[in-house]
Amino acid sequence: MRNICRPFTLYSDFLPPAKTSRDWKYLAYGYFDGVNIGDNLLEDGIWNFEKMWLYLESEKLHLDGSYTEQTIFGFRTEEDSCEEDMQFWKDIESDKYPFLFLILIQDEVNGGNLNGLCYNRRRLETGLSANKGVSAISYLTLDSSDLLLVLACEEYSAGTKLIDSFHTGDGSSVLSQNGWNLYFSYTIPAIRKSFLNNSDKIAGLNGILDSAYIHIIEKYPGGIKEVYNVINDKWSGEATGIKTEKKAVLGCNDELIIMKGIPWSLFLSFYQDETGVLNHSSSVYQKNIIGVTTILGEEGKERGVRERDGGSGGDKAVTVSESLRKECQVLRLDNESGRGRMVRKEILSVLNSLEKYEKGESVGNQITFNGYLKWKLTGNGRELLHYEEGRFHFSDEKQTEVMGLDALHLENEKDIKDTIYALKEQAHGTSAVFLDGKAFEDELDRLDRNNRLCRIKPVSISKSEYGEEEKKRFRELLIGL
Repeated sequence: MRNICRPFTLYSDFLPPAKTSRDWKYLAYGYFDGVNIGDNLLEDGIWNFEKMWLYLESEKLHLDGSYTEQTIFGFRTEEDSCEEDMQFWKDIESDKYPFLFLILIQDEVNGGNLNGLCYNRRRLETGLSANKGVSAISYLTLDSSDLLLVLACEEYSAGTKLIDSFHTGDGSSVLSQNGWNLYFSYTIPAIRKSFLNNSDKIAGLNGILDSAYIHIIEKYPGGIKEVYNVINDKWSGEATGIKTEKKAVLGCNDELIIMKGIPWSLFLSFYQDETGVLNHSSSVYQKNIIGVTTILGEEGKERGVRERDGGSGGDKAVTVSESLRKECQVLRLDNESGRGRMVRKEILSVLNSLEKYEKGESVGNQITFNGYLKWKLTGNGRELLHYEEGRFHFSDEKQTEVMGLDALHLENEKDIKDTIYALKEQAHGTSAVFLDGKAFEDELDRLDRNNRLCRIKPVSISKSEYGEEEKKRFRELLIGL
């Protein structure tokens, strides 16, 4: 087995960004500003988590207060995967693949099944690489994603069309055909900077970018005007049919520039080091702008409605939390008193949190309705709770723990627990008070004054000479009270 651990580091500039920043290999579009891909940390193929730690420590030494970074470790564990991994990264260093996509994927089927993940991961790589102008490799991760998928593409549109197909929901995508059922994905598009900063190379790109949405934070009121003028000056020499719009927006950004139908060669020139007006190393940027976030858009296929259970009206699967929420909305807890409304608010809050962890289908959980506003929730055949006559009842399964007693390290712990278990059998409110000396007498007087006390002869339950018969009678006395 040849194990691989390759670090993928994502960078975000502080605002306003420094004129010079760390020289990462890829410029990213969207939330992140840059991407670096490190060498395989396990050259000998043997697991060594110390090397991962040392890599992160070395990254910390570069931090200079101008950016933040996040590192995702990608792992491969199959036979000969080392050669495949090395060949992939060697190939994309050529000018053939300037565009890179990092896709973090959560899956509904393969999560938690390592063998299934590895098998379907290899199938997916083969299926994706069969597309013209696309090379693919994938890695397992240690974070909340099941897979880190890497696409290297000759053209930006080749990658976006494949990624867009993941979300159609009709089972026709290469993702679905190779054993994956997408739950969530997050994509980071990037371009290799050595290609970006070579004007001759980007001039050779023939494609058209469908749309770009450039969100800008001004350094001072009106600062966007100079930036917009520089863009329009370069724009004027291009063919007709290109559209640009400038809009004022509210929120964390001040201005929005929309570009549609722009040639890649022109668009990328705005992001070149030193000369690109939308690159923070340029003088125009430094003078007028605090921050730029660029979102790229491509025209995609119309996405179908995801169907389940053979239906035609969309996703009919109802989660447990959704069912309970509907019930809560019609309940009248404690006759809608202030306390009742508070309880309902707390229940809804819990259900909102639970829904985050439900993946579409509530496998193993079932709600059974037994009449008007009467239902029970079971999980894997065991009743978890039921609702009847305006009250929630948790599982009837006998509780065997008395919270807090174990931490007290009582000498007569067993006797005290036996007493509390006996009190619990009354099935109504009961107090057990354990006090010493005067505090005990004071509590008895207080309860007596409030008619909350039935005095009996004091009994010590810790005396070793008491036999099982005496203890039994004592428990019966408590229950009788």
